[in-house]
Amino acid sequence: MDHEIVLNKCYSGFELSPKAMEMIAKKKGLTYFIYKFDKDKFVKINTVEKNWPEDSYYYITSKDFGDEVGLKDISSNLEDYFLNIARHDKDLVSTVKELGRESFGYSSVLEIEKTTSKLYKIDNWDGYERLVVPEDVDWCIIEEDA
Repeated sequence: MDHEIVLNKCYSGFELSPKAMEMIAKKKGLTYFIYKFDKDKFVKINTVEKNWPEDSYYYITSKDFGDEVGLKDISSNLEDYFLNIARHDKDLVSTVKELGRESFGYSSVLEIEKTTSKLYKIDNWDGYERLVVPEDVDWCIIEEDA
């Protein structure tokens, strides 16, 4: 069976767009609130209108801060959730497929790679990621009489 893994294929790091984060949150039934940067504060909105960098910065949070919140007062545990989401997560994979380039974070290029292995790790070189499965590794074997 093929397993699909989302990787970042440019030097910067894995990052999802606000639109992708919103879509995954909906699929998972997470409680979330969207705030859009406006001059010196964040203003609550109903949905991500445009992805960045075409528009301004969005903040997706699990806490309702009301209609407006100051720059220093906003925080979120959802940012960590999306940065650390399992790369084989079905909702992540389907969102990247559905949105294509619109799923890319500000400076990331996301691709889906397939593997038949149930074991994998992601090697990262300055943000550029490579899928590694056990059969890709040249193992050193310690001989008993060595």
